[in-house]
Amino acid sequence: MKRLMLDTNIFGLLVSDKDFHMMHSILENNKEELRIYGLNLIRQELKMAPRTIIAGVNVQASLLRAYSSFTTSEYVIDEKLKIIAEEYFKMYSKLGGGYTKEKLWNDFLIVACASVKDISVVVSEDNATMLNEIAQKSYQIINQKEGLKLPDFIGYKLFKKE
Repeated sequence: MKRLMLDTNIFGLLVSDKDFHMMHSILENNKEELRIYGLNLIRQELKMAPRTIIAGVNVQASLLRAYSSFTTSEYVIDEKLKIIAEEYFKMYSKLGGGYTKEKLWNDFLIVACASVKDISVVVSEDNATMLNEIAQKSYQIINQKEGLKLPDFIGYKLFKKE
């Protein structure tokens, strides 16, 4: 079974995709082969989306519905995830990364969760922070030190194709 976690930015792409309902049906029919896991942090980020109405659709409500309908279950951030995220940041800084902890923290928590919970794939389009070269090198170094498997990172197009 393939276990995935969708970064917050992916839910915006999902709800605006003309194939949203088809993808949801495929997921529902293949729960034994493919499961999407959530993280309370991602749901919280989606709750911060504006309650703007676009073409008669409440953006925030649509994002939260997509999260609820696509995720099988939700993990909660605990102390172990915070410690690993902190290690990622220390290594990121040591390797010369330029973003602040505040800018990277949520991304690092998502990767820490995926690593600890043995999520095989993280879907994200966040190339500037989560997926930048220094951040990925930080994940590799810390996960190797901690004996954790690093998830694969794919973009939305590949996720949709799968």
